[in-house]
Amino acid sequence: MISYCGFRAQQIHMFLIMLCFYFYIICKNMVNIISPNLSFIITNLVYQYY
Repeated sequence: MISYCGFRAQQIHMFLIMLCFYFYIICKNMVNIISPNLSFIITNLVYQYY
């Protein structure tokens, strides 16, 4: 029983690590896509207000 619980916890731990890894990759891709546009958007906003 103890070994089964340990195995289950290990599975959950691995799942969380994978989830964080995928989340990190998705965020990195989002930033790569948005970054070039972000400066453009910011300059547009600045020009609108000033």
